[in-house]
Amino acid sequence: MFFGGGMGRKTSYIVLIGLACIALGGIPLLKLSIAKTLPQLFSRIVIEIALMVGGIILFWQGMQIKNPMTGMIKGTTMLGGLVLAAVGAIPLLIDLKLLNKYLPSIPVLTIPDFALQALLVFFGFYLLYDAYILSRQFF
Repeated sequence: MFFGGGMGRKTSYIVLIGLACIALGGIPLLKLSIAKTLPQLFSRIVIEIALMVGGIILFWQGMQIKNPMTGMIKGTTMLGGLVLAAVGAIPLLIDLKLLNKYLPSIPVLTIPDFALQALLVFFGFYLLYDAYILSRQFF
């Protein structure tokens, strides 16, 4: 779609996911009027799910991109993906009362919506950057 060659389709999907994450986090962050007309799309649970899925995608993408000098995978991208997935998954599991059953003494974890939205925008830009690096590596 955007990039040709063997990795073109995967890179295009990563670009689309990155743009969707920027929109999902940036629209309520900028307080645009569409966020008020579609509050279900920009709710906290949707953002937490997007962070969790995004962290998994970032982890997977970290295994795809190798350092051209050493041939090693990008460990920082993989670690960032795991952290991002945890930031999305743990509050989601607490909100849905799934984690409280197994760990009754777990404290209530409240991360401000502003921080989650900013993290989602950062993740979107990071995905775009990695898609660019991935496209340069294979073409």
